Amino acid sequence: MNIVYKAVVPALVGAFLSGMAAADVFDVKSEKTFSDCLANDHLVETTGDKTKQTKYLSSLDIQMRCIQAATKHLAKEKDPKVIAKWTEIAYLNSHRDNAIDLIALHVKLDKNACNDKEIYTRIMSIMAMPSRKDPESLYQRGWKVIRICLADKQFKEDFMAEQDSTKGSYQYTNVCEVLMGEKLIKKCK
Repeated sequence: MNIVYKAVVPALVGAFLSGMAAADVFDVKSEKTFSDCLANDHLVETTGDKTKQTKYLSSLDIQMRCIQAATKHLAKEKDPKVIAKWTEIAYLNSHRDNAIDLIALHVKLDKNACNDKEIYTRIMSIMAMPSRKDPESLYQRGWKVIRICLADKQFKEDFMAEQDSTKGSYQYTNVCEVLMGEKLIKKCK
């Protein structure tokens, strides 16, 4: 299947660039290409060889695909500092919670990173949102990070203390669900 991406640009520049395809927008191989990918705010995706179909990609669609491409590229990276640099790029160019998959790669390599204030804040930000069963939801992806981080003693203590959140809040419900799902508690406080 042939996929072509075109930037949506103002009319004068658009007339000049209309024929230029950016088929490699999501070919993220370096910090620069990742940053450039995230900088796109509108793209039109054309798919199909015989029957052309076009789809408008919003900035969020683009950012999520860029982060997925970066996560795939970094999957075999062994240096948590490299992943931390890419995570910072994601923080600068997208909502910080969207970087949860990069955070997962980071904490797999460095459990101490679970106690980093920014990482812990991202996890709790996700826990404060409504949960969804969709495996691609921030909640489910955040839970995977929590599962990794629960191996760290300090993180586990801090996360268990989150049971004291306001009853009825999303955070209280989600933390309880995660702790019960991980068999760390039998019922919520």
